[in-house]
Amino acid sequence: MPHENHNERVRQSCGCVDGKIKIAVKYCGGCNPRFNRLDFVANLFDSFPQLEFSKADTDEPCMALTICGCQCACADFSYAQNVAKKILICDESEFETLCEQLNSLLSKQ
Repeated sequence: MPHENHNERVRQSCGCVDGKIKIAVKYCGGCNPRFNRLDFVANLFDSFPQLEFSKADTDEPCMALTICGCQCACADFSYAQNVAKKILICDESEFETLCEQLNSLLSKQ
């Protein structure tokens, strides 16, 4: 089916590990955190076991996720220069929106 071929191309272009889409995660330096960034990402791990979350230096991630502890968003984004989909989180209230984006990514798999 043509649709299956499209999905396979998405998986190949997006970096998969054992069939899981790779998401590179980077944290800011944590100088002024307004929320617990580690808990935020742990909740993502629990909510999306079908995704492969890894350090920012992972090869060919499908998405770059940068977690900043405050609105300054001072994290270095150079790690994501070759990643098409970039997401910046600066507040724990963004969890639901991020979940919607990840669900959308999964629906294309």
